[in-house]
Amino acid sequence: MLVVAALPRIRGHARDAAVAWWLTTFAWALRALAIMLLMQAVGMAAPFPLALAYVTACAAVAVLAFAGLGRTARALRPQRA
Repeated sequence: MLVVAALPRIRGHARDAAVAWWLTTFAWALRALAIMLLMQAVGMAAPFPLALAYVTACAAVAVLAFAGLGRTARALRPQRA
């Protein structure tokens, strides 16, 4: 998250970086709140930190699913002579 906030600041857009950081934080909190409400709707006791951990774990699994695609794309790319 820090890298995402720092990159636009390097180019002189500190305000854009702050807005992006807050929007990302809000989106993650909203997802965690939705998961918390869904878990409580099916009868599970789900505090907010548990719901946030679930959302984070799902994001990590999604990243791992695409981790090998770069290596595969490089292997399929024609070699330059």
